[in-house]
Amino acid sequence: MRQSAASSASTAQQIVELIGPLTADQSPPDARRRALVKGLAKLVGSDFTFWAWGRGHPQRGPVVPVAVISIGGSALTIRGWSSLALSPLFDREIRAPIAPQARPQMATLRRDLFTDARWAGCEVRAAIGDTIGMDEWLHAVRYCGPDTWCNFWLSRKIGKPPFDERDRLILDLILRHVTLLHSVETDSDLPAGMMLGLTHRQRTVLLSLLDGQSRKLMADSLEISQHTVNEHVKALFQHFGVRSVPALAAKFLRGK
Repeated sequence: MRQSAASSASTAQQIVELIGPLTADQSPPDARRRALVKGLAKLVGSDFTFWAWGRGHPQRGPVVPVAVISIGGSALTIRGWSSLALSPLFDREIRAPIAPQARPQMATLRRDLFTDARWAGCEVRAAIGDTIGMDEWLHAVRYCGPDTWCNFWLSRKIGKPPFDERDRLILDLILRHVTLLHSVETDSDLPAGMMLGLTHRQRTVLLSLLDGQSRKLMADSLEISQHTVNEHVKALFQHFGVRSVPALAAKFLRGK
């Protein structure tokens, strides 16, 4: 019992040390969010960590990521993972069993869905190994509205031990209580009239700009070139009659 209490106290202290400095940080939200994802990955021993925020519900239609942060993978790995995570195989084997229980939040260990014996010969296990070289995983999703979500995918390299209840608890607490992870600007937060005339992709770039994302990160997460991002930003500046991102942000702040 004493060891359990000491372990819980140590875990709580580690969570406080991870989150605390970010509350007073004045850097853009995306930078603080990236620091949090990186710290969480280290805390639970994740070799490849993927956080995403987006729209859609798997039981009602397509799921579309808007903002993405990944830790521990190359650009090629991230593109491969993004494709696998939105594939019919992943939908069928992982997302579909989780979705009915995922409101408002669900943290799932691999062993919750797959016994060791079933996982050993599972098609989705082979696909994950081929795509990112990982095996054991921990997944959490939080729905912030009918079709607005954020989720975490944390995984370990082949041969490493599975995640455990401590890891699940840490992820659950952070996702439940750190609003930075699920408070990305949404269309509903912005003056409706100011969005008229924008394409879907322009709206996505606009939300990413207001969230503090760099153009490189936008290009990576949207799987388009930086030149294309720049063209969208140029169109947004023209649409709103501004010449810089701070001026664009100020216009929205005044419009609220």
